[in-house]
Amino acid sequence: MRKALSFRDFDWLLLLLVLAIATIGVLQIYSTTAHTVLASQYKKQIYWVALGCFLAIVASRLDYHIVLEHIPWIYVASVLALGVVLAAGRVSGGARRWLSMGPVTFQVSEIVKLVIMILVAAYFANRREKTVTWKDFVKLGALVGVPAVLVAKEPDLGTALTLVPIVAVGFFLGGMRARHLLSMLLLAGLALPIGLHFLKPYQRERLTAFMHPSQDTQRSGYQGSQAKIAIGSGGLWGKGLGNGTQSRLGFIPVSQGEFVFDSFAAE
Repeated sequence: MRKALSFRDFDWLLLLLVLAIATIGVLQIYSTTAHTVLASQYKKQIYWVALGCFLAIVASRLDYHIVLEHIPWIYVASVLALGVVLAAGRVSGGARRWLSMGPVTFQVSEIVKLVIMILVAAYFANRREKTVTWKDFVKLGALVGVPAVLVAKEPDLGTALTLVPIVAVGFFLGGMRARHLLSMLLLAGLALPIGLHFLKPYQRERLTAFMHPSQDTQRSGYQGSQAKIAIGSGGLWGKGLGNGTQSRLGFIPVSQGEFVFDSFAAE
């Protein structure tokens, strides 16, 4: 344990900015759900913000080296948790992504992202070499590939793909050479057609819809089209809290979650 921190040790500006963003989030959730069965959803968000503040205080009092020393076991535990999700997780919207522990339901893959960040940092911090080798690509690729495959099988392709830039940044900061980068880009280009073959039809549509967003506005391009309509309808200053028509009328899916920015821009 480190010695007790004083109030002067905190970055108050950063804390105020985070709380301001969290407050806007709570207001937006309230605005988009006030007319639905999820009208009390904003209260749940307040509880999570309070819990996050408490955990932030606890984390600030701990020595992060303790986490780095135990990251191998934390990694194993996170992989096992992903296995439990696939075997006995809660199903919602056709995907099995959540674990329930009493009244609390959480998405393990979100915790895994943080674990992978720490794992990558610890891996390169403990290396003696100044540059990345092909052995590092194989080792770290396997370590990150296992949870990535498990997350993709939930299915949650979006979260699985977010692990790629985490590893890429690690390799860049670890001393990746230009030939490594070119080789990886070439390999990714060759593997892309093969990877697309194993995806479900709706997953392929999501990855390719950005190239022709207006071609199918009722299926693959629906979400993007409605999001742009919502943002455009708000103009420069917005319509006011609770006056977003696209979210109020249900055109934007999950307006209090994945598409909360579009609702915010409209209002």
